[in-house]
Amino acid sequence: MKRITFDPRELAPGWLDLNDPAQKLFGECLHRGLVHARFGQTPASFYLMDGESARECARAATELHGMCMAATAEVLRRNDLLERFDIEPVHWERIRRSFAANHPSLTGRFDLGEAGSSFKLFEYNADSAATLIECAVIQQKWAESYGISATTESAGSILEPLLVGAWRKAGVSGLVHFLVDDDLEERYTALYVMGCARKAGLRTRLCVGFDDLVWHDGALVDVDGAPVQTIWKTWMWETAFADHRRGLAEEGERVMAPRRCGKARLADLLRTHEAVTVFEPLWKVIPSNKGILPVLWELFPDHPNLLCAEWSPTEALRRSGYVRKPIVGRCGRNISIHGTDGVPTHETGGEFHKRPSIFQDHLRLPSHDGFHAVLGAWIVGGAFGGIGIREDRSPITSADSPFAALRVRSSAH
Repeated sequence: MKRITFDPRELAPGWLDLNDPAQKLFGECLHRGLVHARFGQTPASFYLMDGESARECARAATELHGMCMAATAEVLRRNDLLERFDIEPVHWERIRRSFAANHPSLTGRFDLGEAGSSFKLFEYNADSAATLIECAVIQQKWAESYGISATTESAGSILEPLLVGAWRKAGVSGLVHFLVDDDLEERYTALYVMGCARKAGLRTRLCVGFDDLVWHDGALVDVDGAPVQTIWKTWMWETAFADHRRGLAEEGERVMAPRRCGKARLADLLRTHEAVTVFEPLWKVIPSNKGILPVLWELFPDHPNLLCAEWSPTEALRRSGYVRKPIVGRCGRNISIHGTDGVPTHETGGEFHKRPSIFQDHLRLPSHDGFHAVLGAWIVGGAFGGIGIREDRSPITSADSPFAALRVRSSAH
């Protein structure tokens, strides 16, 4: 994989489809400097991957998905592992029922690191849709605007057809409520997924927060009285667990009691997830927890796409250097990289410092013009769906790490 830089002309005003709500909002955010992405910068840059490497990445992601499903089943079979995942026992049976019922999933993203001719798993963002439109649409639009698409192929061209197909196969109908925080990135991501849902024949409604959802005569409805049957959310299930804990402090056990009326709250997703189809489903809280990493290492030791991961810093990890990660976290927060002397060489702050941690072998990423690239390999409807890249001069990727276009060398060149 190579990082290519060049001095381009300015992006044409029409490089994005402004009739598409998601692309229009993305473009507005990019213009206002609210998007962490390389699009529109001078000099311009992108990553170029050969076809063989792209196929290897797809193969690795596909195999890792199957391994994560097996690891999820193992965790749900063993109470000792569920305890290590720092999930309150009150939720265990709900998660088990969600997995046993095979509640449908739409998307998940593996974070992978380059390791010679192969790729190693950093983590599985199984309950996140961040950078979905960037991978599926934006990097191709950008390449077309500069003529790069003449000699290279998109790394995400199959993502959107797969996502539309996943909506069709999900077994839902009618109206889907899209729940987002008051955040522009979440909003344009939701608008993109909404567009795919509409292509699959569904109706959609965007809801910011829970102000649009209420309880009426014991049923969850929106403010127009439409019943809530399907939800797509940007909140992690861990955030719903946290809201459940707050509810216990505020309402006691009544937080999970049947409701006749009143405003809905995030914890209500836990009580309704079997009556309401939620994407991503509740069982995704297991593979999205970094506790899945030592479980994978236990089940598939020395697998070529895995890094050694343990519940404590073993002597072998100390000798090689390791990364400490909270089992629950996001955006690279509260991660530290430790050298062979145990002293942190890089570390980040955040709100997850009180959560248990796992310890993973430190993969030293190659430098591309001083940048470290982490590949995001998408699983869409259970199949490989495309690749995106985030880069940073720091070896720890964060929410501020820009998304960079990835192109695959055309077989004709």
